[in-house]
Amino acid sequence: MNKNISKIILGALSILAVLAALYCVALFLYISISRISFPLTFDWVEGATLVQVNRILLGEKLFIEPSPAYVPLVYQPLYFYVAAVFTKLLGMGLMQIRLISVLSTCGSILTIFLITKKVSGGWIVGGISAGFFAATNQLVRMWFDLARVDMLCIFFFLTGLYFVLHEHPRSIMLAGAVFALSYFTKQSTAPIIFLIFTYYFFVKRKQALIFMLVFGILVGAGTLALTYESNGLYLFYIYQLPAYHRMYTEISYLWFTTANLTQPIMIVLGVIVLAVLLNFKKMWHNQSECLLLIITPATLALSIWAGLITGSTRNAFIPTYALIAVLFGLTLNHLKNNSATLWGGKFRLIGGVLLLGGCLLQFYFLQYPAGVYIPTAQDFKQANALLTFLNKTNEDAFMPTQNYLALYTHKKVYYHDAAVGEFNGAFGKPLPQWAKLKGDIVKTIHKNEVSFVYMDSPKQSWLGMTCNKVDEFTSSSRFIKSLYKMSCR
Repeated sequence: MNKNISKIILGALSILAVLAALYCVALFLYISISRISFPLTFDWVEGATLVQVNRILLGEKLFIEPSPAYVPLVYQPLYFYVAAVFTKLLGMGLMQIRLISVLSTCGSILTIFLITKKVSGGWIVGGISAGFFAATNQLVRMWFDLARVDMLCIFFFLTGLYFVLHEHPRSIMLAGAVFALSYFTKQSTAPIIFLIFTYYFFVKRKQALIFMLVFGILVGAGTLALTYESNGLYLFYIYQLPAYHRMYTEISYLWFTTANLTQPIMIVLGVIVLAVLLNFKKMWHNQSECLLLIITPATLALSIWAGLITGSTRNAFIPTYALIAVLFGLTLNHLKNNSATLWGGKFRLIGGVLLLGGCLLQFYFLQYPAGVYIPTAQDFKQANALLTFLNKTNEDAFMPTQNYLALYTHKKVYYHDAAVGEFNGAFGKPLPQWAKLKGDIVKTIHKNEVSFVYMDSPKQSWLGMTCNKVDEFTSSSRFIKSLYKMSCR
C-alpha cells in the first residue's frame, strides 16, 4: 500500500483517539459542572467533610475527644483547611468544597499529560493518557468531583512526580515539598513516596537525599505541630484508628477486588504488558520509565490491599488508574516507535490500526450515560422540600448520617456515623471509647438536649432505646434518601 495512504489512515486514527480522549475530559467537566451546585450530598462523607470545614471557620479544633457533638474523621487535615479558605471566600456549602476536587481533577489530568509528554516526547500519547484517566471516573463511582480528600491528594502526588522526573536539584526540592502536601492530604500516599525515594537513593543518591531532607523536615515539623496542637489525638485518629479496620482475607474477595480494578481496562493493561515485554531493556535503562515500571505495580498492589479493608471503596483505585494512564501513554509511544521492526514492512499499517483501534475500543468500553449522574430540576425541588421538612421544627436533633443538614437549618450540629463507625465496630472491633460515647449520646436524649433522631430507615430500637416514628419525608429522587423523624426513649 502507498506510504502516503498509510500515513493518512494512521493520522486519522490518531486524531480520532485524541478526540475520544478529549470527549472523556469534556464528559467529566459536563457532569461536574451540571451537578456541583446540588445542595445535598452524593456521598455520605461529603456532609461530614462540610462539618469539619465549618469547625475550622469557627476556630475549633479538628482532633478532639469523641463526643455526641463531634467525632473527627480519620483523614489528614490539609484538605479541610484548603476547603475552609474556599468557603471563606465563596461562602459555605457543598459546591464550594466540591470545586476543590473539580480543580484538582483538572490539574491531575493536565499533569498526566505533561508527565507523559515529557517522558515520551509525544503530545498525542500524552493526550490519550490524560483522556484515559478522565474516563476512569465512572470506574471509581464518580469520585472525581466529590467533596472528599482524594482528588486533591492525587493532584499533589502527580505534581510531585512531575518534579521528581525533572531530576534538577530545585525540582527535587519542589517534589519533596509537594509530596509532603500530598501526605498531609491523605496518609496513604506515604508508601509510594518512600518507594520513589528508595529508587532514587540507588540511582541518584544526591537527589534522593535532597528530596528526603525536604520531605522529612516538612512532615516531621507538621506532625509535631499537629500532635502538640491536638494533645496527641492527631496521631490517634490518623494512625491508630485506621489500624483497627478489618480486612477481608477470603481468596474470593481478593479476586473480586482485583477484577473490579483490572477487568474494565484490560485493553490498556494488554498494551502495557506487550510493550514492556518488547522493550523491557530499553525502558529499564531509562530512569523515568524504570521508576514508573516499579511504582505502578506497587501502587496497584496497594490499591487491591486497600480495597480489602472494611470501609474502603473504589476511591482506593484512583492512584493506580493515574499511574496506569501515564504508563499507557509511554508504552503506546514505544509500540509506535518500534512498529516497523515489530510488524515489518507492509504489515506496519496493520499494526498501527490494531494499536490505535484498541485505544478507541478501550475508550468505547469506558463510556457511560451522563444523565444518570446529573440531578434534574425535580431533584433540586426534592432537596428544597427536604430542607422545608427539617425546618418545620426548631428543636435540635441527631442526624447520624446527614449531620451537615443542621448547618442548612441553623440547628446544632452533632456527630456523623462515618466517624463513629471507627469506635462502634462498624469497621473493626468495638473500642473501649465506644461505651462512654454511646452512653453520652443516650444521656443527651434523656436530658432532652436533643428532641428527635432523623434516620434513613425507621428503626424501632436504637442504642438500646425504643423508637417511634413521628414524621417522615418520602423521597422520589435517586439522589436523596427518605428521612424518618424518630422519638427515642
